[in-house]
Amino acid sequence: MDQKLDRILEQIESLKSTVSETRELLEPLITKVNKLEEHQEENDEKVYDLQCKIAWLEQYGMRNDIIISGLIEEREEELAKGKRVEENRATKNAVIKLAKNLDVEIEEKDIVTAHRMQSGKRNDGQRKKISNVIVRFVYSEKRHQMLAASKEKKPKNKEGGNIYCSENLSHYTWEMLYAARQYRDKGVFKHVWINDGKVMVREEEGTKASRIWSCNQLEYIVNQIRGERISRQNSQGAMDTNCEDEEEYSHKDGDKGGKYNKKKEDNTMERELRTNVNSKYRTMTAGRVQMSMNSNVKKNSRNK
Repeated sequence: MDQKLDRILEQIESLKSTVSETRELLEPLITKVNKLEEHQEENDEKVYDLQCKIAWLEQYGMRNDIIISGLIEEREEELAKGKRVEENRATKNAVIKLAKNLDVEIEEKDIVTAHRMQSGKRNDGQRKKISNVIVRFVYSEKRHQMLAASKEKKPKNKEGGNIYCSENLSHYTWEMLYAARQYRDKGVFKHVWINDGKVMVREEEGTKASRIWSCNQLEYIVNQIRGERISRQNSQGAMDTNCEDEEEYSHKDGDKGGKYNKKKEDNTMERELRTNVNSKYRTMTAGRVQMSMNSNVKKNSRNK
C-alpha cells in the first residue's frame, strides 16, 4: 500500500514539474500574443481612421453637387437619347429652366455637368419612375441658392408632383445620418439634419449643434448623454426626498425656494454636458477618440 502511495506521489510530482516547465515555455508566447493583439487593435484603429478620412474626402468632392428628384424629362432630352453630349446639354437646359422658375440665375457655364440617373420600373411594370438628375455646379454659391429656393418655393412638375433639390451624399454619410436618426427617434437627440454634407445633431432645443464625424464618435456622444441623464435623474431623486423640508424652510425665509435651486443646478449640469460633448472632438479624429475610450476602460478596470 505504501509503495502505491509513493508511486502516486512521484507521478504527481512529475506532473507538477511538467506543468511548471510547460508554463515557463508558454509565458513568453502569451506575452507575444498579447503584444500582437495590442498592435492589431492599434492597426485597426489606424485603418478605421483612414477609412473615415477617405469617406470625408469623397463627401468633400460632392460639395458642389445636388440631386433633383421629380423633374420630368423634357422633349429635348427624349430626342437626344443615346447622344451623350446632346443629352447632357438638354439636361442642363432642363435644370436652367427649373432654376428660372425658382428665380435663381443660372447659365450653362455655371454647370459642370448634369445627367439623368438610372431608374427602375414601378411595381406594376408599366411605367418607369422619374429619373433623378445629378447636377454639379462650378461654384457652391449656385448650389446653395438652388437648395434654398427649392426648400422655400416647393416647385411642382407638369403632373403636379413635387420637385425636390437635395444634397448629394456618400454612402458613409448616409450610414451616419441613418444612425443619428435612429437615436433621434429614441429621444437622445431633438434634431438631426444635413448641412453641406455634414451630419449635425442637437441634443435639445436651443443647445449648440454638434457635427458627427464617425459612427464611433456618435456612439460615444450617445453614451455620454445617456450617462449624464441617468446621473441627473439619480441626483434629482435624492433631492426629492428632502424637497418638502427644503421648500418649507426656504419659503419661511422669503426666497424662491428649493425648486429654483434645483432648476439652476439642472441647467448647470446640462451646460457642462454640452460643453464636454462638443469639445471632445475638436482636435481628435475618430480613431484617436476610440483609442482614448479604450484606454479609459482599461484604467477603470485596473482601479476596480
